[in-house]
Amino acid sequence: TVVVGDLSENVVFTVTVSEEPAPFSPVGTEIFISEYIEGGSNNKAIELFNPSGSAITLTGYSLVLYSNGATDPGNTIDLSDFTIQPGDVLVIYNSSSVSEISDVGDVTSNITYFNGDDAIALVKDSTIIDVFGVIGEDPGSYWVVGDGNTKDHTLVRDPSVTGPNATFTASEWIVYDKDTFTYIGVHAVTPPS
Repeated sequence: TVVVGDLSENVVFTVTVSEEPAPFSPVGTEIFISEYIEGGSNNKAIELFNPSGSAITLTGYSLVLYSNGATDPGNTIDLSDFTIQPGDVLVIYNSSSVSEISDVGDVTSNITYFNGDDAIALVKDSTIIDVFGVIGEDPGSYWVVGDGNTKDHTLVRDPSVTGPNATFTASEWIVYDKDTFTYIGVHAVTPPS
């Protein structure tokens, strides 16, 4: 009961106790490509993940597209203006993507003008540190990955992967149906045992 002057009134307070999310447990030290969406129409995105325990400022980093077996770089996005917090992602997406992508996206870029037969490299200080597809190889329409391929699919890096790989390794990717947007904007990793 609260008494003010000659007035008294019952006041009910509601206290909500919420549990703080557990801090991110680092599993690696270097960012890597964690998701690739090659969906219908312009539903395309690339996601980068920070597996470390510290924010990583992307000065010196870029994404480079190598189209149709090219060995010379095509579309490129300089990532120097971005920082990825521990356990967080950066989503680069096509400006004509559906809202399920754009709502969680961070920046639009023509790096997303890819099809299933185009390689994408994550470059740090002029060195390729991670790659999707095989630079200089034209596989026809796609590379085979798991029980699917790189054309018209969503591919998510397996949770056991904790760092970049400069050699495209099909076993590192989980294949989902075309226009699967469930996983974009977050990435799960399995801490090493």
